[in-house]
Amino acid sequence: MHGIPVAHAPKTYALAVATPTDHFDLARVRSRSLNLLLGPSSLRLSANRAASFVHQDGSADQDRWSLRSISFNAAIPLMDMLNLSLNGDYAHMGRRLHVVEINPRRLSTNIASIGLAIDDARGSRLSLDYRSISRPSRHDALTRLAETLGGAPLTGSGPELALASPAPGVSGSIDWRLCVSDMRRPAMDLTGLEGSAIVNDARALASFRYHL
Repeated sequence: MHGIPVAHAPKTYALAVATPTDHFDLARVRSRSLNLLLGPSSLRLSANRAASFVHQDGSADQDRWSLRSISFNAAIPLMDMLNLSLNGDYAHMGRRLHVVEINPRRLSTNIASIGLAIDDARGSRLSLDYRSISRPSRHDALTRLAETLGGAPLTGSGPELALASPAPGVSGSIDWRLCVSDMRRPAMDLTGLEGSAIVNDARALASFRYHL
């Protein structure tokens, strides 16, 4: 297992849904992968670990967390210019709240994704995935809300459809991504109130990046 710079870390779903706070506090990612060629098809298996920065003075007012994940990606050629990709990953995030009065124990979040995509030779990608982020039901409403406010991924499950076109990275180029999702989220994680109500969270997002 070897350490790699954060900028080149594997793009797992667990890291993709990390909040800006957790991304800022991300210290290091370790990864191990296995690549197999099965005729014209390929299979990649990966295991990853990530953790937040450990502040030497012990005075940080942020949650401490660690992440372990496994993932796979299978690429199957359909035509000369198109590939079908099957992918999935599962991650377990452990978190300690910096406000120990709420809950001093190590808390957990399970993050999973499975889906398929069609890629062309230019890197454009049409994908359909099912996402799931959950926490144990034994966590009380206050603890769950504190996790969310501290930076833990927002819980919920549902499908996501996305279309993306990457840029070559040269000055003046633009890459973009369009995404629609329909997630079902526990209301208690949003409001901090006890109960089993479910909230539908349907979104349409567009993002663009211009390379200077």
